[in-house]
Amino acid sequence: MTGYSQGKAAALLAMEILEAGGTVLPDLRPAPSSLFFDLDEMKKLGIEESALPPGTRFINYQPPIWQEYKIEALATLVIMFGLVSVVLAFFLFTKRQTETIHQISDENLELNNALEHNQEVLEDVTHQLEEVTIVDDLTGLTNARHFNNMLDKELRRASRYKTPLSLLLISIDDFATYTRNYGDEKANEQLSVIGKMFAQTCQRSSDVLAYLDHAHFAIILPHTTRENSLIVCKKLHDTLRETNLPFVASNTGALTLSIGVSSLEGTDERVSPQHMFNTSEVLRAGAEKTGGNITKADIISTKFDSSAGR
Repeated sequence: MTGYSQGKAAALLAMEILEAGGTVLPDLRPAPSSLFFDLDEMKKLGIEESALPPGTRFINYQPPIWQEYKIEALATLVIMFGLVSVVLAFFLFTKRQTETIHQISDENLELNNALEHNQEVLEDVTHQLEEVTIVDDLTGLTNARHFNNMLDKELRRASRYKTPLSLLLISIDDFATYTRNYGDEKANEQLSVIGKMFAQTCQRSSDVLAYLDHAHFAIILPHTTRENSLIVCKKLHDTLRETNLPFVASNTGALTLSIGVSSLEGTDERVSPQHMFNTSEVLRAGAEKTGGNITKADIISTKFDSSAGR
C-alpha cells in the first residue's frame, strides 16, 4: 500500500486488529485511492482537465506565479504602501513647515518694518532733542559740546575722502573792556547780533557755527581750502564793519574781530581735533596780540600730531 491516504488507512486497520487481540479480523474495507495524472503527459496527449473525474490530483502542477509568490507580493505591497505613506507624510510635513517658515518670514518682515518705523521716529525725536540741547540760547549758534563732536567727525570725513577742511577760531577784540564800559546786558546784546551776522555770512548747510565762551566763536568749514577760508574771513570783517557796533575804546571806534585759521589741504593723514584747535588758537592769539581786526591763517602741520589716528 502506497500513498499517504492508503498508509493512514492501513495504520488504523492495524490498530483495530491489535485492540481486538488478533482474534477478530475487521471487515474488509475498500482502500482509499486518488487518481493522479501527469499534467505534462496530459498536455502532450491533449487531454483537458475538465474531462477528468472529480477529485483528480496532479503531478508536475505549476501554480500561477501570483499564487506561488503571493506572500512576497503581499509583503511588497505592504512595504510600498508604507513607503508611499512615509513620502506623503514627509511631503505634508515639508509643506506645513514651508508654510510656517513663510508665515514667520512675513511676521519678521512686518516686525522689521515696524522696527524701522520706530527707529525713524526715534531718530527724529533724538534729532529734535539734539537740536534743542545743542543750541546756545544767547547767540542762536551751536554750543561747545556740539562743536567738539562735529570737529572730530569732520576731521575723520576729510581724512577718509582727502577733502580740505578749515577751522576758524574768532574772538571779539578787547571784549572784556567793552563789557566793563557798557555792562553785561549790552555785551550780551552785541554777542547775539554778531552770532546772527555769522549765521547770515556762512549759510552752507555743512558749515558748523558755534559759540564757545567769553566772546569766542568757532566756525568749521568743510571742503574749504585756506584760500577760500580767507575769503570767508574777509566777509566777516567787512560785515561787522558795515554793522558798526560802537566801541569808543577801540582803535576803529567799533567792535572788531581777531581770527585764526588752520586748514587741512586734502590729505589722508589723520589730525586730532585738539591739534587743529590748538593751531587755530595760536593763530587767533597772534592776531589779537598785533592789535586785532585781522586774520592769521596757515596750513596745518601733521608731523607733530602724536594723537593722529593710525
